[in-house]
Amino acid sequence: MSVEAVADVEIRGVLLPLNEAQLLLPNASVSEVVAFQDLTPAPDMPEWFLGFQMWRFQEIPVISFEELVEAPKVKPGPRSRVAICNTMGGNPRRPFIGVLLASMPRLVRVSAEIVAPQTNLHDLGPAVKREVIINGEEAWIPDINAVEWVVQEALS
Repeated sequence: MSVEAVADVEIRGVLLPLNEAQLLLPNASVSEVVAFQDLTPAPDMPEWFLGFQMWRFQEIPVISFEELVEAPKVKPGPRSRVAICNTMGGNPRRPFIGVLLASMPRLVRVSAEIVAPQTNLHDLGPAVKREVIINGEEAWIPDINAVEWVVQEALS
């Protein structure tokens, strides 16, 4: 495939709104967005681990991505949602991770013309693979494998 052909590639993405930021993921990596419910607490967990939410007869671990990257603490509100994200590590016991959202996500078309690297970088640790500007808005591209690993470590 030529460089020109790669530049013409467009994928469907989703912008997941956090309180002070947003995540950019491929649309296919989000199984569903559901209303935030009271979570089943998990004792002795890091603050970013919010608890478990039932979804399709499974307990899904729910995290605060902002707290994971040491941004200010977030309290769920009436518009809060949970994005049920597919994991990629192949753990049959935990094929999904829930991410607390401030509100409903937006679908976006992602192409080389509308995404640019962020120049004002933050120290967000391994959970963020890249910071970008999409359609003039800042977004974080998470490292799903790193997030999955951190969640699995917290649960073991």
